[in-house]
Amino acid sequence: MPLRLLETIAVNYSIRDIELGRGGTVLYAPTWENRRVGCVDVGGGFTGSFDLPGRPTAIAVSPDERTAMVPATQREPEGERGKVYVVDLTTHRVTATLPVGNAPGSAAFSPDGSRGYVSTYDTEEHGGDNVYVFRTEDWLLLATIAVGEYAHSVALSPDGRRVFTSCNFARGSLAIIDADTNQLSGYVTGMGGDPTGVAVNPNGILVYVASLADKHVNIVDTSTGTSTEWIDVGFDPHSLVINEWRAEMYVAHNRHLPSASGLVIVIDLHTHQVVQRVDVDGHAGGMAVSSDGRRLYCATTPTEVRDRICVFAID
Repeated sequence: MPLRLLETIAVNYSIRDIELGRGGTVLYAPTWENRRVGCVDVGGGFTGSFDLPGRPTAIAVSPDERTAMVPATQREPEGERGKVYVVDLTTHRVTATLPVGNAPGSAAFSPDGSRGYVSTYDTEEHGGDNVYVFRTEDWLLLATIAVGEYAHSVALSPDGRRVFTSCNFARGSLAIIDADTNQLSGYVTGMGGDPTGVAVNPNGILVYVASLADKHVNIVDTSTGTSTEWIDVGFDPHSLVINEWRAEMYVAHNRHLPSASGLVIVIDLHTHQVVQRVDVDGHAGGMAVSSDGRRLYCATTPTEVRDRICVFAID
């Protein structure tokens, strides 16, 4: 079978997302409740953490692996405000703090590292439903693009010319942004309720969008601007990640309570068929694939112990 559990790495706090860095040897795991980002050596376990002024929700590592963007919320006199912390991954120091709308939820770098994109998961009246575009040279805000309430995940095409964001416009859409002009170029609708994770096929044409409410993964053809196919995966799919080397996509999803257990689902990108379902102990969360395509890391939240990272061999 494609996935085989090798080990679990214990982490002493609750984690929601993970991202690989340092040549694939370190996993960065933000924790909302403790206001920090954990550092996990993929061969040796938990090695420490660095603190942040606010509560992080996700993390994105730059292509050169020197910098991270960490979307977070920070307590201010007038309430929680959205921030993005720019972190030097050599010193673990915050080098810039960027204001954004409420509930920042996802971040991504352009393939060349010259731009940073952050989505805000909230309604317009609370400063959400935007994608913020920053120039990473000096972290200048280049554009604020309204895409529709509850903008969730942001991802880029392999050439960096298009930005894709899932949102609740027209009961579930994929917003498409022209990265050259920083203008919204249109929507692909019909994603189903609560679109969440977004992943882009290496061919740059097909984009996959998880529908939390409708229990499937939509297949979007960006050459025609339509979504007419989907893959049934079961309850609560949210995180998506693609293994380019194996032409596979992994979907993290959760079963309903009281089981508090999850699955990682393997989809063959040639046939768009589910080829494997792997049980995990606890809710399945953020995922990352090693650069050689031989390992999958998945954050999980068991009910009786602190979080852990499941390490899968990809055979």
